[in-house]
Parts: sequence; structure tokens; C-alpha cells
Amino acid sequence: MMSRVAQRAVFGASLVGLGTGAVLLGVIMTPMSGCCGGPPTGSCTFVETVDAGADGTLVCGRELCTPGVTECCFQKAGPTEMCVPIGTPCDGQVATCDGDEDCPVSNGVTLHCCGLMIGDLVRCLATCPGDSASGTIRLCHSDRDCPPNLPSCLFQTLNGRSVQACAPLGH
Repeated sequence: MMSRVAQRAVFGASLVGLGTGAVLLGVIMTPMSGCCGGPPTGSCTFVETVDAGADGTLVCGRELCTPGVTECCFQKAGPTEMCVPIGTPCDGQVATCDGDEDCPVSNGVTLHCCGLMIGDLVRCLATCPGDSASGTIRLCHSDRDCPPNLPSCLFQTLNGRSVQACAPLGH
């Protein structure tokens, strides 16, 4: 008769045969190799990218401003871009948004991120035609952010600073 320890050893060996062990190792290692690069590095490197759209953050140089709390100050001297509390004096362009996702709904009206060609301001406004006649430019991140009359989201200059803004076709 086999001892209790010997019986358990034989039972365990039959459950975890060599083939089963290999399958278990493969199942455990496969997700890790996809995430961590597998051989030869064996290390995980996660890179966070700044997503400038649809998440309600305002990209300001290397910082992310919080709409409704901070705004981006593009100082003329430098140029230096930094988040500052709303209302803090800034000797350059001040932006509270970089796209419509940063703008709230006010009294049932969706506000639009609008750059003013005079005054060095980028603000959420109810009306932003985005043309030279109105002295405005409508900021965007992609074509789908733009109205039908200004269907292309392109890099443009607003008071000396490059921004993405809605433009007519062929612009």
C-alpha cells in the first residue's frame, strides 16, 4: 500500500502532466508577452499620450489645464505656455478651451470654442461664425468638430499662435 503522501504525489502528477504544465505556462505567459514586449526586452513600457479631444482638458504647452478652473496663458515673452487660475493677469493670449469639448451647455445652448482675432482671447461663446467678417476663428481637433459651412479642421494662425480651426473647403 502507498503512503498518503505518495498517493497525493501520483494524483498531482496525473493532473499536472508535462503537457498540461506547458499549456498552463503558455496561457499565463501569452498575455504578458503581448503587453510587455516579450523576449528580448521582457519589460513593460507604457506611453501615455496627450489626447486633445473629447475629454474636457485644455492642452497648454506641457500642461493640461482644467476647464472652468484654470486657463492657458500664452505669454508673449518666451513664449511660455502655462496653466493659471481663471482671471490671473497674462501678458499674452488667454485660452479657456481648445475645442468644443471644453465648453459647457449654457441655458440649453451648446457653446463653441471661439478665438477672437482682436483681444488675444479664446473663449466658449454661443455664437462663433469662424470668419474674418466676425473676427472669430472656431477651434477644433478634427473635421467632425466643424460646422457644415466650415468642414475642414486645419492649422491656422491666431494672433501669432498656431491653432487648429475650422475652415471652408479648399482653404
